[in-house]
Amino acid sequence: MDKQSIMTHYGALYFFMPAVQWVVNEHGVIADMNDYAGASLGYDRIELIGAPFQTIFHPDDWASLAHLLPQPADETVRTFTARTVHKTGKLCAVRVHMRWKTLNDTPFLLVSCSDMTAETHAERLLAEQTHILKQIAKHEPLDAILTSIAKAAEALRPPAVCSILLADDNGRRLYHGAAPSLPSAYIEAMNGIEIGPQSGSCGAAAYQKEVVIASNVANDPRWTSYAQLALAHGLRACWSMPILSSSGHVLGTLAFYYPTEREPEPEDMEIMSALSSLASLALEHEGTRKALEENRRLYDSLFHYHYDELTGLPNRRRFLQLAKAMLSKLKETKQHGAILYIDLDGFQYINDSFGHHIGDELLQQMTARLRERVHPHGIVAHMSGDEFIVLLAPVAGHQEASAIAEDLLTLIAQPFPLAEQTIFITASIGIALFDGEQANVDTAIRQADMAAMEAKRKGKNSYCLYEEALQHQRLPNVFLLAGRARGTARVLTGKRLSRGARLLVPAPHAGR
Repeated sequence: MDKQSIMTHYGALYFFMPAVQWVVNEHGVIADMNDYAGASLGYDRIELIGAPFQTIFHPDDWASLAHLLPQPADETVRTFTARTVHKTGKLCAVRVHMRWKTLNDTPFLLVSCSDMTAETHAERLLAEQTHILKQIAKHEPLDAILTSIAKAAEALRPPAVCSILLADDNGRRLYHGAAPSLPSAYIEAMNGIEIGPQSGSCGAAAYQKEVVIASNVANDPRWTSYAQLALAHGLRACWSMPILSSSGHVLGTLAFYYPTEREPEPEDMEIMSALSSLASLALEHEGTRKALEENRRLYDSLFHYHYDELTGLPNRRRFLQLAKAMLSKLKETKQHGAILYIDLDGFQYINDSFGHHIGDELLQQMTARLRERVHPHGIVAHMSGDEFIVLLAPVAGHQEASAIAEDLLTLIAQPFPLAEQTIFITASIGIALFDGEQANVDTAIRQADMAAMEAKRKGKNSYCLYEEALQHQRLPNVFLLAGRARGTARVLTGKRLSRGARLLVPAPHAGR
């Protein structure tokens, strides 16, 4: 079988078209081929004519497709994919179409191949990108993601060996990130390499913020200090691309090493660009995750420093800050404020009888009630286990403060549904009034606390306004304060003060 014998029938189709075409005899030997077929594999036609057809295929592929070859009597077109082997050893993915024909009673196999390199390359790159993106989305460890990126590079462009280096916070050095196939001695020697124009491909790429191609490290001036180290490990070419953040900041480098002198092809640059972008995404994602964790830790530490963990209310430290800020406003506007110190009556009994978890739940429900009533007139804080404090600012005077204290006593006395039962509790409230000119927060809190203690001593479930006498002497059961209400003096005993009372005094609630 030769070219001339079939030219009239198949010549135009199989020998002059810019496509890979073969003629194979019944013994599986290449009888002829067009010039395009030889050029695609790096051979002259004469070098392959007479060679076994399987010569052009990768051995693994031939072993899996040999049984698919049609028989001479079967003229069905058969199609399959395989890898052809270039004279240099480079592999090329192809789609093969074969069909047996007979000429002058002699069977021969007509074969055409179409290059699938671009298609296969795109599919494999997409598959690797999808896998890595899933790792990032799942918040897998950064070192695992970077290793996947390096392995993807090596799988897509063999015999490349991939390395990822990460820049330090100062942008002065590069440290090991991932290099699954590099010798450990080389990794250790290059770890911490300085970023600079003479620091190999990676140091120069990070310094210049652009791709650096060293097709021959032995002769590349950027490799002067490191060439012998690379050559000792069989690394003769190195291309490096900087990994840049979305703002253009250098995060690291991605490098391809080769055991032979080599210039990059367009596919190499495409893969490097795609994988460096993935590395950038992974690094920025990790940075964002760490920043969020740090912010959360900072928030938690600040929360625990300024707020009560059980109730979420400001603690004493935070309350003092808020109160001092509020006092500054009162001083400017020449208005008054009030501190209400709330001490729950018999709270320890609830803890002892029902358990601390019930006591905690009661405090949480108490918090919700107090917040709802006080907002937006003031601030509620949790001072200790059974003590709350309220800052009212501005407040019209003792009448408004006492009215709010009355409302809080009524609110607190409402039943609490806890643990499938109903629990009742009351409170003792102390009130201290102040103005912006003379107020001292610590003093006002102490005064309100003393008034609350007096209210509790006089029978609980009541409120008391602080007066100087509380600081100097224990008061009798009935308090007589000079004052006027509709022009008459008042003696106020064991009932709540009316909201219209001119002066506020301890008023135990005998009926509670």
